[in-house]
Amino acid sequence: MLSNLKIPKSLQIILIILTNVVISLSLEPPKLFKCFSELQHSSIEIPEALQPPFSENTTEYWKQVYGKNLFHFQFSPSWFDCPSKNTSVINLTLVNNYTLSAKPRNHQFILNQYYFTPEGTLKTTDGGIREWVNPKRYCISEFTNEHIQVQICKPSCGQDDICLNKCCGAGQILELDYNRVKQVGCQEVPTSEWSPPIYKEARGFGSHYEIVERTDPVHFTHKIVPCRPFEIISPGNHVKSSAQAIIRILESGKVMTRRTSNHPWRELSPDYCLDRIHNLGISESFDPSPKNIVIGLCDSPSEEDKTTSKVYFSTFIISSIFALLTVIVYVALWDKQNIHGWTVVGFSVSMFFCLVTTAFGHGVGLFQEHDLISSGSILCVLNGFSVTSTNLYIISSLSPMSGRSRSYNRLLGYSLFGFGVPTVVVSVAIAIDIAYKGDEDTFVYKPLYGYNLCSVDKSSFVYYTTVVNLILYTFNLIFAGLVAKTLYQFKQDTKRASSSCSKKSRSQ
Repeated sequence: MLSNLKIPKSLQIILIILTNVVISLSLEPPKLFKCFSELQHSSIEIPEALQPPFSENTTEYWKQVYGKNLFHFQFSPSWFDCPSKNTSVINLTLVNNYTLSAKPRNHQFILNQYYFTPEGTLKTTDGGIREWVNPKRYCISEFTNEHIQVQICKPSCGQDDICLNKCCGAGQILELDYNRVKQVGCQEVPTSEWSPPIYKEARGFGSHYEIVERTDPVHFTHKIVPCRPFEIISPGNHVKSSAQAIIRILESGKVMTRRTSNHPWRELSPDYCLDRIHNLGISESFDPSPKNIVIGLCDSPSEEDKTTSKVYFSTFIISSIFALLTVIVYVALWDKQNIHGWTVVGFSVSMFFCLVTTAFGHGVGLFQEHDLISSGSILCVLNGFSVTSTNLYIISSLSPMSGRSRSYNRLLGYSLFGFGVPTVVVSVAIAIDIAYKGDEDTFVYKPLYGYNLCSVDKSSFVYYTTVVNLILYTFNLIFAGLVAKTLYQFKQDTKRASSSCSKKSRSQ
């Protein structure tokens, strides 16, 4: 209930500040490195021209975290060390940002050539490449009234450094309007620099990637996805019209994704960017948890052809009417039916629900958004039940029976077989779905009712539908074989008996 309340932005900032007051008491302002001991200064004041284009609210947030003298950095007593042993020198002029003052603030985060964030991160631009350098990866060699000279340690991507493409600038995240899914932009947020979870390397289809604790920084390069429209991948299902997937960032800098634990991992191509996201349709405030990591991928989803769904939907609805009429007719004549008629009723009921729920699965994309499937999970479970039940009634119909038999015991057996077995199968499947829900690294194939289809997911269809039916078909074939053998022996015995009787009659 409370999560649906609309909180004014001014109050949000106050709440964020109050939340961080206790944390801020234990935080010390970051220290920067000097390149040479000859630099006779113990601190440096970053001029306004090299400060980020923060809003007043964000600036106030950082003052609460680090103090009022926000861009006054002390120098670290430690010696600067570049792991790659490869450095470049850049002179940061003190007039670099003034020419962009007319630009919107969100654009300035990218267009401004250089700036220092309150956490000491340095934004640089070299040859059109925009990078955000962690304080551990640069040192200051000189500063005057006209410029600041820094030596930047070039990253050794895949070795000492993890290099990732970031969609937005430092101090920004992606912004997505839930109601206007094509409107994607960058939004300034008062939050610390992003340090995404990093995982160890592993090999194999269902590899379990273990998270690792790293003190080395992540090197971010700004990159715009070079295609429009582009696909958005998110680990949560709260981002409307996005492809849901598990995301793992490895120590080598590879970004791996897979749809669910049932599916194989795939490595992303270089044409991607990743960031955190603020979904305006879900909450007013930004949640920095890993579930809000998103990837913009140059793999635009193809336009869905709804012709097939329209044909299937119409066909299944019409067919379900005939199945329902069959049930009505047989129920109306219930007292006059034998076991054959009663079995037809059970089969027709299963077929009716199978057709209706399958039609729902095809029709949901025609009339509503795709995420309605997950809200109709009960129908999806019913679809899985009815598909199995229909197949089992088909198996039952293969068993020989007397046309005039009114065996209630056999009807009970058919009902237990046609409805009982699917109940057990679906109950086990639901229990597995619940038990392993949210487990992204399990090797157990989950049924995933309603995940992508209104039934068992394609990745687990073999295990929860095909295998069950094949096992039961196998038992039925064995039973049919035994019956055939018995009938054959009976026929042979009948022939021998007839032959014996004929001989006796001739002899008489």
